[in-house]
Amino acid sequence: MKLLHKLIPIAILAILLAAGLMIAGCGDDAEEPADTTAAPTETTAAGTETTAAPSGDKIVLRLPMGQPDGDPLVVPVQEMAAKFNARTNGAYEIQVFTASSLVAPPEALDACRTGAVEMASICYPIYAGVDERLSIIELPFIFNNMAALEAAHNERMVALFDQITTEKFNQKTLGMNHVGYNEIIGTKPVKTLDDFKGLLVGVASPIAIDMFQQLGAQTVVVDWTESYSNIDKKVVDQILAGTQYMWIAELYKPGKYSTWMQGTAPHYGITVNLDVWNAMPTDIQKALSEEVMACSVQMNKDHSTYWDANKKKLEDGGCEVFIPSDEERAKWKAECDDYVAEKIAGFGDFGAQFMEIVNEANAANP
Repeated sequence: MKLLHKLIPIAILAILLAAGLMIAGCGDDAEEPADTTAAPTETTAAGTETTAAPSGDKIVLRLPMGQPDGDPLVVPVQEMAAKFNARTNGAYEIQVFTASSLVAPPEALDACRTGAVEMASICYPIYAGVDERLSIIELPFIFNNMAALEAAHNERMVALFDQITTEKFNQKTLGMNHVGYNEIIGTKPVKTLDDFKGLLVGVASPIAIDMFQQLGAQTVVVDWTESYSNIDKKVVDQILAGTQYMWIAELYKPGKYSTWMQGTAPHYGITVNLDVWNAMPTDIQKALSEEVMACSVQMNKDHSTYWDANKKKLEDGGCEVFIPSDEERAKWKAECDDYVAEKIAGFGDFGAQFMEIVNEANAANP
Protein backbone atom coordinates (compact mmCIF):
# COMPACT_ATOMS: atom_id res chain seq x y z
CA MET A 1 0.00 0.00 0.00
CA LYS A 2 1.44 3.29 -0.97
CA LEU A 3 2.14 6.07 1.51
CA LEU A 4 2.44 9.59 0.22
CA HIS A 5 4.01 12.22 2.39
CA LYS A 6 3.13 15.65 1.07
CA LEU A 7 4.28 18.85 2.74
CA ILE A 8 1.67 21.57 2.64
CA PRO A 9 3.12 25.09 2.71
CA ILE A 10 2.26 27.30 5.64
CA ALA A 11 0.80 29.80 3.21
CA ILE A 12 -1.76 27.24 2.00
CA LEU A 13 -2.69 26.29 5.54
CA ALA A 14 -3.36 29.95 6.26
CA ILE A 15 -5.72 30.01 3.30
CA LEU A 16 -7.43 26.87 4.52
CA LEU A 17 -8.30 28.54 7.79
CA ALA A 18 -10.22 31.13 5.82
CA ALA A 19 -12.25 28.55 3.92
CA GLY A 20 -15.66 27.49 5.27
CA LEU A 21 -16.98 24.12 4.23
CA MET A 22 -20.55 25.29 3.90
CA ILE A 23 -20.28 28.89 5.06
CA ALA A 24 -18.21 32.03 4.61
CA GLY A 25 -18.13 35.79 4.48
CA CYS A 26 -16.39 38.60 6.31
CA GLY A 27 -18.03 39.52 9.57
CA ASP A 28 -18.26 42.90 11.25
CA ASP A 29 -15.83 43.89 13.94
CA ALA A 30 -16.61 42.12 17.20
CA GLU A 31 -18.37 44.15 19.85
CA GLU A 32 -17.05 44.64 23.37
CA PRO A 33 -17.74 41.57 25.51
CA ALA A 34 -20.90 41.64 27.55
CA ASP A 35 -20.87 41.76 31.35
CA THR A 36 -20.53 38.18 32.60
CA THR A 37 -21.27 38.77 36.27
CA ALA A 38 -23.30 35.90 37.68
CA ALA A 39 -26.96 36.64 38.35
CA PRO A 40 -28.44 36.14 41.83
CA THR A 41 -30.91 33.38 42.56
CA GLU A 42 -34.23 33.41 44.36
CA THR A 43 -36.26 30.68 46.04
CA THR A 44 -39.88 30.12 45.07
CA ALA A 45 -42.64 29.20 47.47
CA ALA A 46 -42.13 25.58 46.49
CA GLY A 47 -38.50 25.81 47.56
CA THR A 48 -37.06 25.47 44.03
CA GLU A 49 -34.21 27.76 43.07
CA THR A 50 -34.65 29.75 39.89
CA THR A 51 -32.44 32.45 38.46
CA ALA A 52 -33.72 35.94 39.14
CA ALA A 53 -33.37 38.73 36.61
CA PRO A 54 -30.30 40.87 37.43
CA SER A 55 -30.76 44.39 38.77
CA GLY A 56 -28.99 45.82 35.71
CA ASP A 57 -28.88 44.63 32.13
CA LYS A 58 -29.34 40.97 31.39
CA ILE A 59 -26.21 38.98 30.56
CA VAL A 60 -26.08 38.56 26.81
CA LEU A 61 -24.40 35.55 25.21
CA ARG A 62 -23.62 36.38 21.58
CA LEU A 63 -23.42 33.36 19.29
CA PRO A 64 -22.21 34.15 15.75
CA MET A 65 -22.87 31.79 12.84
CA GLY A 66 -21.75 31.88 9.22
CA GLN A 67 -24.96 30.45 7.75
CA PRO A 68 -27.96 32.67 6.85
CA ASP A 69 -31.37 32.63 8.48
CA GLY A 70 -33.37 29.59 7.44
CA ASP A 71 -30.31 27.35 7.06
CA PRO A 72 -30.71 23.84 8.54
CA LEU A 73 -27.85 24.60 10.91
CA VAL A 74 -29.26 27.95 12.03
CA VAL A 75 -32.92 27.17 12.73
CA PRO A 76 -32.27 24.55 15.46
CA VAL A 77 -29.74 26.86 17.14
CA GLN A 78 -32.25 29.72 17.18
CA GLU A 79 -34.83 27.39 18.69
CA MET A 80 -32.28 26.26 21.29
CA ALA A 81 -31.56 29.89 22.19
CA ALA A 82 -35.27 30.61 22.68
CA LYS A 83 -35.66 27.62 25.00
CA PHE A 84 -32.60 28.56 27.03
CA ASN A 85 -33.69 32.19 27.30
CA ALA A 86 -37.10 31.11 28.60
CA ARG A 87 -35.48 28.96 31.28
CA THR A 88 -33.29 31.76 32.67
CA ASN A 89 -36.14 34.09 33.65
CA GLY A 90 -34.46 37.09 32.03
CA ALA A 91 -31.05 36.64 33.64
CA TYR A 92 -29.29 35.43 30.49
CA GLU A 93 -30.09 35.75 26.81
CA ILE A 94 -28.45 34.01 23.85
CA GLN A 95 -28.46 36.24 20.77
CA VAL A 96 -27.74 34.41 17.49
CA PHE A 97 -26.00 36.47 14.79
CA THR A 98 -26.33 34.81 11.38
CA ALA A 99 -24.71 35.24 7.94
CA SER A 100 -21.31 36.27 9.38
CA SER A 101 -22.87 39.54 10.54
CA LEU A 102 -20.80 39.65 13.73
CA VAL A 103 -17.84 37.29 13.30
CA ALA A 104 -16.64 35.44 10.20
CA PRO A 105 -16.39 31.63 10.60
CA PRO A 106 -12.57 31.48 10.43
CA GLU A 107 -12.44 33.91 13.36
CA ALA A 108 -15.00 32.17 15.58
CA LEU A 109 -12.60 29.97 17.56
CA ASP A 110 -10.33 32.86 18.51
CA ALA A 111 -13.22 35.26 19.11
CA CYS A 112 -14.70 32.91 21.68
CA ARG A 113 -11.27 32.22 23.17
CA THR A 114 -10.58 35.90 23.82
CA GLY A 115 -14.10 36.76 24.94
CA ALA A 116 -14.81 38.97 21.94
CA VAL A 117 -17.99 36.87 21.81
CA GLU A 118 -19.41 34.65 24.51
CA MET A 119 -20.30 31.61 22.40
CA ALA A 120 -19.35 30.14 19.03
CA SER A 121 -20.46 27.72 16.34
CA ILE A 122 -17.26 25.90 15.43
CA CYS A 123 -16.57 24.00 12.21
CA TYR A 124 -13.64 22.11 13.72
CA PRO A 125 -11.78 20.94 10.58
CA ILE A 126 -11.15 24.47 9.29
CA TYR A 127 -8.91 25.04 12.31
CA ALA A 128 -6.50 22.25 11.45
CA GLY A 129 -3.77 24.84 11.09
CA VAL A 130 -3.86 25.66 14.81
CA ASP A 131 -4.41 22.10 16.04
CA GLU A 132 -4.47 19.24 13.55
CA ARG A 133 -6.51 17.08 15.91
CA LEU A 134 -9.51 19.27 15.12
CA SER A 135 -9.59 17.78 11.61
CA ILE A 136 -9.59 14.13 12.69
CA ILE A 137 -13.25 13.67 11.67
CA GLU A 138 -12.19 14.12 8.02
CA LEU A 139 -9.97 11.04 7.93
CA PRO A 140 -11.15 9.14 4.83
CA PHE A 141 -13.54 6.20 4.95
CA ILE A 142 -13.46 5.75 8.73
CA PHE A 143 -17.26 5.42 9.03
CA ASN A 144 -19.32 2.57 7.61
CA ASN A 145 -22.28 4.73 6.73
CA MET A 146 -24.43 7.73 7.72
CA ALA A 147 -25.92 5.91 10.71
CA ALA A 148 -22.44 5.29 12.14
CA LEU A 149 -21.50 8.93 11.58
CA GLU A 150 -24.56 10.00 13.53
CA ALA A 151 -24.01 7.48 16.33
CA ALA A 152 -20.43 8.63 16.88
CA HIS A 153 -21.55 12.17 17.66
CA ASN A 154 -22.46 11.39 21.21
CA GLU A 155 -21.59 12.68 24.66
CA ARG A 156 -18.23 10.86 24.62
CA MET A 157 -17.17 12.71 21.51
CA VAL A 158 -18.29 16.01 23.02
CA ALA A 159 -16.21 15.29 26.13
CA LEU A 160 -13.19 14.33 24.01
CA PHE A 161 -13.23 17.57 22.01
CA ASP A 162 -14.00 19.55 25.15
CA GLN A 163 -10.60 18.50 26.48
CA ILE A 164 -8.95 20.33 23.58
CA THR A 165 -11.10 23.44 23.59
CA THR A 166 -10.95 23.82 27.37
CA GLU A 167 -7.22 23.29 27.71
CA LYS A 168 -6.08 25.14 24.60
CA PHE A 169 -8.80 27.54 23.46
CA ASN A 170 -10.45 28.79 26.67
CA GLN A 171 -13.91 27.53 25.76
CA LYS A 172 -16.12 24.64 26.71
CA THR A 173 -17.62 22.39 24.05
CA LEU A 174 -21.28 21.81 24.90
CA GLY A 175 -22.52 19.82 21.90
CA MET A 176 -21.47 18.52 18.48
CA ASN A 177 -23.26 17.47 15.32
CA HIS A 178 -22.36 16.04 11.93
CA VAL A 179 -23.55 17.66 8.68
CA GLY A 180 -23.43 14.63 6.43
CA TYR A 181 -20.56 13.83 4.09
CA ASN A 182 -18.60 16.01 1.71
CA GLU A 183 -18.76 14.53 -1.79
CA ILE A 184 -17.49 15.46 -5.25
CA ILE A 185 -19.33 17.10 -8.13
CA GLY A 186 -18.00 18.17 -11.51
CA THR A 187 -17.66 17.60 -15.22
CA LYS A 188 -16.06 14.14 -15.28
CA PRO A 189 -17.68 10.91 -14.05
CA VAL A 190 -15.88 9.02 -11.27
CA LYS A 191 -17.01 5.42 -10.89
CA THR A 192 -13.88 3.33 -10.40
CA LEU A 193 -10.54 3.69 -8.67
CA ASP A 194 -8.89 4.18 -12.06
CA ASP A 195 -11.07 7.24 -12.68
CA PHE A 196 -9.19 9.11 -9.95
CA LYS A 197 -5.92 8.92 -11.88
CA GLY A 198 -5.17 12.33 -13.34
CA LEU A 199 -8.36 13.83 -11.88
CA LEU A 200 -8.00 17.43 -10.60
CA VAL A 201 -10.10 18.02 -7.48
CA GLY A 202 -10.74 21.33 -5.74
CA VAL A 203 -10.54 20.97 -1.96
CA ALA A 204 -10.30 23.12 1.16
CA SER A 205 -8.56 21.07 3.87
CA PRO A 206 -5.22 19.29 4.38
CA ILE A 207 -6.77 15.86 4.97
CA ALA A 208 -8.89 16.17 1.82
CA ILE A 209 -5.69 16.89 -0.10
CA ASP A 210 -4.10 13.76 1.33
CA MET A 211 -7.17 11.62 0.68
CA PHE A 212 -7.39 12.39 -3.01
CA GLN A 213 -3.66 12.01 -3.48
CA GLN A 214 -3.92 8.56 -1.91
CA LEU A 215 -6.61 7.77 -4.47
CA GLY A 216 -4.38 8.91 -7.32
CA ALA A 217 -5.90 12.33 -8.02
CA GLN A 218 -4.30 15.77 -7.98
CA THR A 219 -5.66 18.60 -5.84
CA VAL A 220 -5.84 22.36 -5.77
CA VAL A 221 -6.97 24.57 -2.89
CA VAL A 222 -10.06 26.53 -3.90
CA ASP A 223 -12.25 29.18 -2.31
CA TRP A 224 -15.68 27.68 -1.72
CA THR A 225 -17.31 30.86 -3.10
CA GLU A 226 -15.76 30.08 -6.49
CA SER A 227 -16.97 26.47 -6.65
CA TYR A 228 -19.52 27.19 -9.37
CA SER A 229 -17.11 29.13 -11.59
CA ASN A 230 -14.29 26.61 -11.09
CA ILE A 231 -16.55 23.83 -12.37
CA ASP A 232 -18.14 25.94 -15.08
CA LYS A 233 -14.80 27.13 -16.46
CA LYS A 234 -13.31 23.64 -16.08
CA VAL A 235 -10.55 24.93 -13.81
CA VAL A 236 -11.00 21.66 -11.92
CA ASP A 237 -12.66 18.38 -12.85
CA GLN A 238 -14.43 17.94 -9.52
CA ILE A 239 -15.13 20.01 -6.38
CA LEU A 240 -15.44 18.56 -2.87
CA ALA A 241 -18.53 20.02 -1.22
CA GLY A 242 -21.40 19.28 1.12
CA THR A 243 -24.36 17.72 -0.64
CA GLN A 244 -26.72 20.45 0.55
CA TYR A 245 -24.41 23.13 -0.73
CA MET A 246 -24.36 21.39 -4.11
CA TRP A 247 -28.02 22.17 -4.74
CA ILE A 248 -28.22 25.44 -2.79
CA ALA A 249 -25.37 26.85 -4.94
CA GLU A 250 -26.76 25.06 -8.03
CA LEU A 251 -23.48 23.26 -8.67
CA TYR A 252 -25.50 20.67 -10.57
CA LYS A 253 -25.83 23.14 -13.45
CA PRO A 254 -22.15 23.12 -14.48
CA GLY A 255 -21.41 19.81 -12.72
CA LYS A 256 -23.31 16.95 -14.32
CA TYR A 257 -21.55 14.14 -12.42
CA SER A 258 -21.48 13.66 -8.66
CA THR A 259 -19.94 10.71 -6.81
CA TRP A 260 -21.07 9.98 -3.25
CA MET A 261 -18.49 7.75 -1.59
CA GLN A 262 -19.03 8.68 2.09
CA GLY A 263 -15.33 9.32 2.34
CA THR A 264 -14.94 12.39 4.52
CA ALA A 265 -17.24 14.33 6.83
CA PRO A 266 -17.00 17.71 8.58
CA HIS A 267 -18.78 18.53 11.81
CA TYR A 268 -19.73 21.45 14.06
CA GLY A 269 -19.79 22.18 17.75
CA ILE A 270 -21.25 24.87 20.00
CA THR A 271 -18.89 26.31 22.59
CA VAL A 272 -19.02 28.89 25.37
CA ASN A 273 -16.14 31.03 26.63
CA LEU A 274 -14.67 29.35 29.71
CA ASP A 275 -14.60 32.51 31.82
CA VAL A 276 -18.25 33.15 31.01
CA TRP A 277 -19.08 29.52 31.80
CA ASN A 278 -17.27 29.58 35.15
CA ALA A 279 -19.14 32.74 36.15
CA MET A 280 -22.52 31.12 35.55
CA PRO A 281 -24.59 29.79 38.46
CA THR A 282 -24.92 26.01 38.46
CA ASP A 283 -28.54 26.08 37.34
CA ILE A 284 -27.67 28.26 34.34
CA GLN A 285 -24.82 25.93 33.38
CA LYS A 286 -27.25 23.00 33.59
CA ALA A 287 -29.83 24.75 31.44
CA LEU A 288 -27.27 25.71 28.80
CA SER A 289 -25.72 22.24 28.68
CA GLU A 290 -29.09 20.51 28.39
CA GLU A 291 -30.45 22.79 25.67
CA VAL A 292 -27.30 22.70 23.53
CA MET A 293 -27.04 18.92 23.82
CA ALA A 294 -30.70 18.47 22.91
CA CYS A 295 -30.17 20.77 19.92
CA SER A 296 -27.13 18.77 18.80
CA VAL A 297 -28.99 15.47 19.04
CA GLN A 298 -31.79 16.87 16.88
CA MET A 299 -29.37 18.26 14.28
CA ASN A 300 -27.60 14.89 14.10
CA LYS A 301 -30.90 13.19 13.33
CA ASP A 302 -31.94 15.85 10.82
CA HIS A 303 -28.71 15.81 8.85
CA SER A 304 -28.87 12.03 8.59
CA THR A 305 -32.12 12.38 6.63
CA TYR A 306 -30.87 14.82 3.99
CA TRP A 307 -29.04 12.17 1.94
CA ASP A 308 -32.02 11.04 -0.16
CA ALA A 309 -33.54 14.52 -0.43
CA ASN A 310 -30.28 16.09 -1.61
CA LYS A 311 -29.71 13.27 -4.09
CA LYS A 312 -33.16 13.76 -5.62
CA LYS A 313 -32.67 17.52 -5.93
CA LEU A 314 -29.42 17.02 -7.83
CA GLU A 315 -30.95 14.39 -10.08
CA ASP A 316 -33.95 16.62 -10.76
CA GLY A 317 -31.44 19.26 -11.84
CA GLY A 318 -29.93 16.93 -14.41
CA CYS A 319 -26.94 15.69 -12.41
CA GLU A 320 -26.03 12.00 -12.38
CA VAL A 321 -25.36 10.89 -8.79
CA PHE A 322 -23.20 7.76 -8.61
CA ILE A 323 -22.93 5.70 -5.44
CA PRO A 324 -20.19 3.04 -5.59
CA SER A 325 -20.94 -0.52 -4.57
CA ASP A 326 -19.62 -1.77 -1.25
CA GLU A 327 -16.98 -3.74 -3.16
CA GLU A 328 -15.80 -0.71 -5.15
CA ARG A 329 -15.81 1.58 -2.10
CA ALA A 330 -13.71 -1.01 -0.24
CA LYS A 331 -11.02 -0.61 -2.93
CA TRP A 332 -10.96 3.14 -2.40
CA LYS A 333 -10.84 2.69 1.36
CA ALA A 334 -7.94 0.25 1.07
CA GLU A 335 -5.88 2.90 -0.73
CA CYS A 336 -6.23 5.15 2.32
CA ASP A 337 -5.91 2.62 5.16
CA ASP A 338 -2.19 3.03 5.77
CA TYR A 339 -2.49 6.80 5.67
CA VAL A 340 -5.35 6.74 8.20
CA ALA A 341 -3.40 4.42 10.52
CA GLU A 342 -0.39 6.71 10.39
CA LYS A 343 -2.47 9.81 11.16
CA ILE A 344 -4.29 8.13 14.04
CA ALA A 345 -0.98 7.04 15.56
CA GLY A 346 0.31 10.58 15.23
CA PHE A 347 -2.66 11.89 17.20
CA GLY A 348 -1.63 9.77 20.19
CA ASP A 349 -4.11 9.15 22.99
CA PHE A 350 -6.62 11.54 21.44
CA GLY A 351 -6.57 9.53 18.23
CA ALA A 352 -6.98 6.26 20.12
CA GLN A 353 -9.97 7.55 22.09
CA PHE A 354 -11.54 8.98 18.96
CA MET A 355 -11.24 5.68 17.10
CA GLU A 356 -12.80 3.82 20.04
CA ILE A 357 -15.89 5.97 19.56
CA VAL A 358 -15.81 5.45 15.78
CA ASN A 359 -15.34 1.68 16.05
CA GLU A 360 -18.22 1.32 18.49
CA ALA A 361 -20.46 3.34 16.15
CA ASN A 362 -19.41 1.19 13.19
CA ALA A 363 -20.00 -2.04 15.12
CA ALA A 364 -23.55 -0.90 15.91
CA ASN A 365 -24.14 0.13 12.29
CA PRO A 366 -22.45 -2.43 9.97
